[in-house]
Amino acid sequence: MPSEASANIRAIAVIEPEEQERMEGQAPNVATVAVLGFMAGLVLWVGGACLVLGSGGDDTGRPLTPRNISTAPAARPTATTLPNRTNCAEIRGTEYRSEAERQWFIQNCT
Repeated sequence: MPSEASANIRAIAVIEPEEQERMEGQAPNVATVAVLGFMAGLVLWVGGACLVLGSGGDDTGRPLTPRNISTAPAARPTATTLPNRTNCAEIRGTEYRSEAERQWFIQNCT
C-alpha cells in the first residue's frame, strides 16, 4: 500500500488526461515566454561576444602585449590674430578683425 507522500508525488509528477486536455487549448503564459526568451537571447549574446572576442590573442595564439599609449593631452591650437587691414576695399563688407581696424575704417573710409 503506497504511503501518502508517494501518492502526493505521483499526483504532482503525472498530469491526468482530463487536465492535459484542458491545458491544450490555452495560450502560453506571456511572462514565462518573455523570461525564457530573454534568457535565450542573453545566452546567444554572450556566446556571440565570446566568439568575437576570442581568447584575447592574435592569429598565432599568443596573447596580445600592451602598447605604450601616450596619455599627454594633445596640444590645443592657438588662434592666430591676423594683422589689421589698411585698405578700404578689403575691409568693406567684411567683419572687422579688431577694434583698431574698425576705428581706422570709420576715420578713413567714410
